[in-house]
Amino acid sequence: MPHGDAALTPRARLRVAEGKTDARDALVIADQARSRRDSRPMRPTDEATIELKVLTGRRSDLVRDRTRAINR
Repeated sequence: MPHGDAALTPRARLRVAEGKTDARDALVIADQARSRRDSRPMRPTDEATIELKVLTGRRSDLVRDRTRAINR
């Protein structure tokens, strides 16, 4: 079994070599969304979409509370 960078795919090795950026992450996500055939569009009224909005809203609240506590 390969160890370290040898276990990574060529795309993953390139990402390690170049470093992580939000722009690169966005390109990878967009590429996956375009090329994957097993995904479906999210609808605003889908239960999963509503739950995701609730969870991300709660996470934002927690991050804001944490930041406020750190800055006291």
